[in-house]
Amino acid sequence: MFAENGKISYRQLRRLYVFNLLGVGTLVIPTEIALLGKYGFVAITLGFVMEVLFLAAVSKIKKWYLKSKTAGLVIYVYEVLLGAFLAWVFVDLIRYSLIPDEWFAVVLIVILFISAYALSGGVECRARTYEIVFWFILVPLALMMAFALKDMHLKYFEIHDEMNIKDILYGAYVVFATSTSLFNIIFLEGYDSKRIKRSVGFSIITAYLIMMLLYAVLLGNFGKYALAEIKYPAVVLMSNVSIKGSFFKRTDALMLAVWFFTLFSILNMTLFYGMELLERITQKRSKKAHIAVTIALTFTAAVIMEYGDGILKKYIEFLMKAGIPVMIAFVAIMFVGGCSAVELEERCFPMLAGIDKKDGQYEFYYSIDNATEPVYADGIEEAVNECESGLSKTADTNHLKVLLIGNELYDDENSYAKLIQYLKDSSKFPRNTYVCAVDDINKTFENMGDYYEQLLEKQEREEGLCLTTVGDIMDEYTNGL
Repeated sequence: MFAENGKISYRQLRRLYVFNLLGVGTLVIPTEIALLGKYGFVAITLGFVMEVLFLAAVSKIKKWYLKSKTAGLVIYVYEVLLGAFLAWVFVDLIRYSLIPDEWFAVVLIVILFISAYALSGGVECRARTYEIVFWFILVPLALMMAFALKDMHLKYFEIHDEMNIKDILYGAYVVFATSTSLFNIIFLEGYDSKRIKRSVGFSIITAYLIMMLLYAVLLGNFGKYALAEIKYPAVVLMSNVSIKGSFFKRTDALMLAVWFFTLFSILNMTLFYGMELLERITQKRSKKAHIAVTIALTFTAAVIMEYGDGILKKYIEFLMKAGIPVMIAFVAIMFVGGCSAVELEERCFPMLAGIDKKDGQYEFYYSIDNATEPVYADGIEEAVNECESGLSKTADTNHLKVLLIGNELYDDENSYAKLIQYLKDSSKFPRNTYVCAVDDINKTFENMGDYYEQLLEKQEREEGLCLTTVGDIMDEYTNGL
């Protein structure tokens, strides 16, 4: 156990906890406190003060935990439930950002299998690994936020915010709730208590500064109302960052490495200590069996979180049915799952799309090889679906360069509102797709997406234009600006 063998330095401990505190927090906190607007900074500050107090309190109960099997069992349940939540967030993020068509249980099995492999091989090297990748993760994150600074809008900070103590305290609680991995310092035996508190305290301060900067950048880029509607705004922010050239087009996919390492760090720590606790409780040295039981319980709880309605009630009912072994459910779900992802050769990649309104109907098309004729339908979603049904391959719009909006639709307030709502609900078009309003969306040639993108960026450089993207029009509309 790396916390007992005396080989992990306090410096490595600091860096591990920076990852642990940022993993879930950077994904969850901004959306939860967005409607507080500028008072969100107060909530973040109060939340981190609570973390410092929690750190001081937890450091006092270490000996009590070691003497009580009941306490050990309670903590084990906590570790399993925390691990299940972390695994659920991990899988949801991967599906949301990279493979939305993949089945939840398949991705979950892969992640937990990797975790089990890491646990079975020992996690002593984990701290050293994270010490090596520490700057390789935080420096790109800092650079991406620096790139995003130029896209901040001061008008978003001018939106009126009402001070509501109850909402601020709730926001502070959310900030604190994402830091409960601090509880795991009770396992750090053989270390100087004061140095542990100093090291982890440094991690809390570092995470606090990063969170404050990230929240400011997100608030300035999206505005509080749009920010409140975005599921993982930190990831979406990365997709908005524009780096010149054609190499870094999916910056969000590139920056997912930040959350992969941070989430895997805290997930692996949680499962590791769960396994160690089970060994203490049973007083049996059967490492593989303890790993299997912990992974199985984590898998089951995560699946319930994903598919259960009334999660708490269903979870309690599940625990009460002692006659149904957890391993049976685990094995059954493993073999029931399937794969629905579309292979690369079955996809087409439109670079340009156009939408307008003609004679009371919506007109839509993709510009790709053997471009299809525009289709017409009574609704926007129906028009898009009908267009895609006429394609020989599944349309993958992750590489879409430009979206043309006809002036007739643009000038119709009701139709434009429906378009914005569709863009927000479907997430079909990347937020960094450029948007142009044109008289006739049909006056284009095949495969013009790359050309228009390069032309627009050239005009941006030479004429100082501020290019508009799908993300811009959604945020402006949502914030009433």
